[in-house]
Amino acid sequence: PHRVTQGKAGLRGMCERCHGPPPGEHVTPAFTCWFETHAELKAGPSADLHCVDCHMPTVRRPLATGGPVRTSRRHTWVGGGVPKTFAGYRTLLARGWKPGVAVEVARPTRDAGGWRVPITLRNAGAGHAVPSADPERHLLVIARSGAHRWMYRVGQTWDWGDDATGRKARRLADNRLMPGETRTVEARLPAEASGDVVVEVAHVRLSPENLRYSKAAVLDAELKTYRANAQAVVRALEQHYPTFTWIHRSRWAPGADAPQVTPLPALLAESARPRSQADLAA
Repeated sequence: PHRVTQGKAGLRGMCERCHGPPPGEHVTPAFTCWFETHAELKAGPSADLHCVDCHMPTVRRPLATGGPVRTSRRHTWVGGGVPKTFAGYRTLLARGWKPGVAVEVARPTRDAGGWRVPITLRNAGAGHAVPSADPERHLLVIARSGAHRWMYRVGQTWDWGDDATGRKARRLADNRLMPGETRTVEARLPAEASGDVVVEVAHVRLSPENLRYSKAAVLDAELKTYRANAQAVVRALEQHYPTFTWIHRSRWAPGADAPQVTPLPALLAESARPRSQADLAA
């Protein structure tokens, strides 16, 4: 009964409703909406861009079967690369995803203190911080040789508060990579480490601590009416819900001139297999 109009300005601003709420807004003391993605974008070198410019790129296609080909936007929203189901990994690259961080691993060197492995992380693909959105998201950098392991975390650290006492959740630290930022860290492994040196980077959506908390949840009877085996699924959550994605792996063999870098499709195929978080546990 009325004309259809396009409110592009309003549509472009819809992302900000969740990814740019008022700073520090709390739903409850221990439940905070701290998605600063929009503010991060506007404070960086890509301030003239909008969320849809990268996350909904233009495409030529009919808007309806048999209709004319027009310019529209993709509706895939791949985000950080940790899909909501393991099946989602099969189409992740075709939907336009690529890691926001570029990783370079220099040749390991050895001195009296042990092995030194320079690792360079660069926010090369995002106009906002990496990682952004959920304050629990983080990158985990792991260097290992045999039984020896070194770890470095890139993300936010929070006191999650307490609803019972009213203590509000608050951010304690933040070492995420800002747009365009390059950071080199040095992994240290003991002198007795031998064999290949492997450096891996994972994008973690759900921490091991929160995974254990989630698996312990007791579902009420109403929820079980929607899915009879829901409680069993929750008890084995990591077998049904991806909690992290491997985004980089380099392997330096002794005496090699260059590292062996695992192709991204192989990493996604590995990430697509249900697994535990044993490799991510500190």
